[in-house]
Order: sequence, then C-alpha cells, then structure tokens
Amino acid sequence: MAAFNDLIILKAGDDNPSLTGTLRDKVSGNVVDISASTTTVAFRFRAQGATTILQNVTCSKIDSGYTGQFKVDWPATALDVTAGRYEGEIEIDFNGTIQSVIDPKQIRFLVRDDFAQTVV
Repeated sequence: MAAFNDLIILKAGDDNPSLTGTLRDKVSGNVVDISASTTTVAFRFRAQGATTILQNVTCSKIDSGYTGQFKVDWPATALDVTAGRYEGEIEIDFNGTIQSVIDPKQIRFLVRDDFAQTVV
C-alpha cells in the first residue's frame, strides 16, 4: 500500500485495491480514537481541480477504530470514472461534529484506462 502522500495508481472499473490509513493528531502524533459507534469516517473524491464530489465512500474501522485505522473499500461502481487525475480527503464525523483531515498535498491518485480487449 502506498502512503497517502504518494500518487496512488488505480484502474478504471476495478473495485480493488482497498486503501488503508491511520488517523493521527497532527500536534501530538497520537492516534485518533474513532471507536465510538456514532463516529464515522468517509473518503470523498473528485477530479483534480474540480469542485463536484464524485463519491463519498464510508470507510470501515480496523480493530474497532481504537487504533485510528480505517479502510476504504470501493463500492462496485466507484471507480467507473474517466481515466485521469483525482484527489480525495478523509472526513471524520464525531456524532455531528465534522473534521476533515487537512493535508496540503491531499490524497492524489491516477485512474488509468483498462487495456484494450483486442488480442493481436
């Protein structure tokens, strides 16, 4: 798994690979406890430079969320997008209090086209 500050390369139409990450407090470096049943984590993405959100994917919590770890599993059609560059962000909802994970580089990924189906 690439670090979120690296360019992640995915293929249009695929449902994998899943992405994983750990939420940490920027000041203390401690993990952010997301274990409360009312706390949700979402991954939102859009075309690079665009303003329209293409997907808002609810993340699953790894180890019940006590370790701040989460996983993005792509819904069946989430990556049915045009090949190109995309950017995303993590949003945590602490029972109605929203916190976006701010990273100056954002989460960057490239979606490439599928190989042509023609066999030569």
